[in-house]
Amino acid sequence: MPVASLNPQSYTETSMPPDFGLRLGHPLLVAMGVPLATVPRGDYRLKIAVNDRLAGRTRTTDAAFSITGTPLSLLAEAPSLGRSFRRENATEDAMLTAIVRGLTPPAPSPALRRALDLTAERKFIDLLAEEPVPQAEQAARAALTGLALYTIGDASALVQFQRAYALGGPGGPIQFLIGAVRATQNRDPEAIVAWQSARDEGLALSAPLLVDAYLRGGDATRAAEVVSTELAGRPAEGVWARALAATHLSAGRDQDALLVLDARLAQTPDDTDARWWQLQALYGRIVRNDQSAAAPEREHFLTAAPAYIAQGASMRRSPRNGCERLKEQRTNNENNVRYSEFVISSSPSAAAALVPCLASAANTRAATPPRRRADRP
Repeated sequence: MPVASLNPQSYTETSMPPDFGLRLGHPLLVAMGVPLATVPRGDYRLKIAVNDRLAGRTRTTDAAFSITGTPLSLLAEAPSLGRSFRRENATEDAMLTAIVRGLTPPAPSPALRRALDLTAERKFIDLLAEEPVPQAEQAARAALTGLALYTIGDASALVQFQRAYALGGPGGPIQFLIGAVRATQNRDPEAIVAWQSARDEGLALSAPLLVDAYLRGGDATRAAEVVSTELAGRPAEGVWARALAATHLSAGRDQDALLVLDARLAQTPDDTDARWWQLQALYGRIVRNDQSAAAPEREHFLTAAPAYIAQGASMRRSPRNGCERLKEQRTNNENNVRYSEFVISSSPSAAAALVPCLASAANTRAATPPRRRADRP
């Protein structure tokens, strides 16, 4: 399967030096620059064709080459530090409580009170049977209808949320729900705008989702700003410990990340995200030539990686580890064209597949630098 093509080069009498002559032994030099950093890891075959238009002849040959990852480039292939947004994230218990509280007026009518109670009890489908409410409560009722539609994946939920906001409904919960819709559509820039608005309106629970959205978009600076503001004057605990570690990792501050993650794992050893990030931080210290990454720390990584996999995190597409899968792709590719890029998603089970490759690279680095033909920085 062709990956790319290069522009052909043409040589004519007008483009060659006046005294050029193949019979005199003058070489015909051809050179092209190819940015290998933009090409995924894999095995490739460069096909070369020379057409002699005057003689009406064609000669072809090919040259096989490989692009292999450096230890540092493998680190860059790790899952995004921002967790993927799932529809149910918007209706977790704490979030739902905040939404209900934000939509509750000082003295709700009986009809709105029943709708709010159904929401708190997670009986979302029952919300679709609307009872009439006073004019002043129509914004809150439209938001609850939108929430019911959102939970079943109905795209018209956004219309209800926008209507609720236009009617003057509470900005915090409504903007939060608008952001949730946008995030499910993979429209993070718009989700960020909505969640920031919800945060400005007092819905602080939107901040962790805002951090993840920034990290998914590669904006580590803004993610760190949100974390810094939220943690002002208080320790990093729970979800904020993970957010702080993620921003440290995104900035290459592996040691700072390790301090946060070690404390987190001491309290919650079953946090698979934190354990994966701990491995990533350890590996980062090794491959970035950190002289303070002593032998015990290196051994910690090489023992922690298999333990992480043994806890049940398995590769998404094969029971074998990621390195074995990559080797198999090379072996089975008889045409020596590129083998398919190994895909890492942001789920812990898929992330585990990269661990053996990272461990192998770290172990190789501890001994002698690997030999490679064309490294991708």
